[in-house]
Amino acid sequence: NIERIAQGEPPVITGDGTRRLNLIFVGDVARANILALESRLAEEAFLIADGEDYTEEQVVQLLLELMGTTLTPQYQPDGQPNEKHRFSIKKAETLLGFRSEMSLREGLTKLIQWYREEHPA
Repeated sequence: NIERIAQGEPPVITGDGTRRLNLIFVGDVARANILALESRLAEEAFLIADGEDYTEEQVVQLLLELMGTTLTPQYQPDGQPNEKHRFSIKKAETLLGFRSEMSLREGLTKLIQWYREEHPA
């Protein structure tokens, strides 16, 4: 959607926009991997995310705001049931001491900055 917005095209939201997303900045993933290596815990699996729950519509609206545009998203049906899942990062918090340091707003701001540097107008 960043590319579409940058080109002046409306972003696309799949379904009704209520699909839940659990996101994380790549720097936080790298830090979680280091914590896991340093912990010496064997045969453990962890969910690494920012611990927040966002709808697809919330993420797209934030992208629009950060990119300074008033485009209106297009909704496209996906034919899939909108299942409500909730994921927990409690195990990573407890055993690794992991907490995401980058907010969604900060992460998207960095992503947009990178995109603009890589794709100058």
